[in-house]
Amino acid sequence: MKTTLTNSRAVVAVYQGRTDVFNINNGLRQGDALSTVLFNLVLESALLKIDLRGNISTRTKQLCAYADDVVVIARTQKALKETFIIIQKEVEKQGLLINANKTKYMQVTRKTKIIKQDIEGTRKS
Repeated sequence: MKTTLTNSRAVVAVYQGRTDVFNINNGLRQGDALSTVLFNLVLESALLKIDLRGNISTRTKQLCAYADDVVVIARTQKALKETFIIIQKEVEKQGLLINANKTKYMQVTRKTKIIKQDIEGTRKS
């Protein structure tokens, strides 16, 4: 990691050409392969805080994750909200934020039609 980050430099393409070369003193370059690894480590540490005891038929919640997308499957709205809050707190400890505009939930029951909602509970069509 140290070798990758030492003496990192970049230029930025702008409307009228390119900027002068500048040093990158913190963070990673956009598209750096290391950013994916670090992101996955942070996300995994947050998801490991979720209690997933039991088997698939007895769990109150389940997680499915791929890249930066996470699906939480819960038997109750309370379990869903508790799981979301745990994930949100854990990723924030590491400096990440959950994009509320991309966060959705869908309630499906045997008795009602499918209702799509955003995380605050506003109905979507």
